Amino acid sequence: MNSINHEEQNTTFVCNECGNEVCSECAVNNDGVVLCKECAEKKGLPIIKNVINNESKVDSPVNNFKVKRKISTFWTTVFSFIPGAGHMYLGLMQRGLQIMFAFFGVIALSNIFTTADFLNPFAVIIWFYSVFDCYHLRKKVQHGENIQDEMIVDMNLKEVNPVYWGGGLIVLGSLILLNELFYQLPYMFHIHDGFVYHAFKFLKAAIFPVALIVFGIVLLRKSRRNTSV
Repeated sequence: MNSINHEEQNTTFVCNECGNEVCSECAVNNDGVVLCKECAEKKGLPIIKNVINNESKVDSPVNNFKVKRKISTFWTTVFSFIPGAGHMYLGLMQRGLQIMFAFFGVIALSNIFTTADFLNPFAVIIWFYSVFDCYHLRKKVQHGENIQDEMIVDMNLKEVNPVYWGGGLIVLGSLILLNELFYQLPYMFHIHDGFVYHAFKFLKAAIFPVALIVFGIVLLRKSRRNTSV
């Protein structure tokens, strides 16, 4: 995208007042807030060229979120307490969806499988990361910087083989079904004590760890095959 005043130069910043795209030569730093020359003149600010550091340039304008409106600090803060929601409010949909999926996915796994309680600290880490990441991104957006809507873990879901999607869903569904089955069987047969009861309880608790072990073995075998080729 070219600058509104210098068509030969690429856009680096967005005026926080009018929303026009400007290059670094036309950007004025008003105490950390980016303005174009015209808006700066209306406010009676001194025009000083190159007050914006060129290191803040974004090389690729693809999927950039450019500020066309003022961002509410209050609502950004409120939404940031829900992992991913604050990013969505800023317009960073891909990043927000990935954070939200990771947070609620961890909580779901820890609730479904009793032996997955060790995942709870990861949910806390994701929550704190989401809050502070949203805070820093809001500051950048309010300063007029172009923010790329990038995932934290770079992955193109469209390129994933549908076979992997199908296999993953089958495995996950089977694990949930087995977990529920081993939970209900003792009640169905009125087994509340003894060896059989504890055997069912052990099998229920062992489902998730066994699944992790099998998944790890599959990954190791696959990596060995790739290195041997």
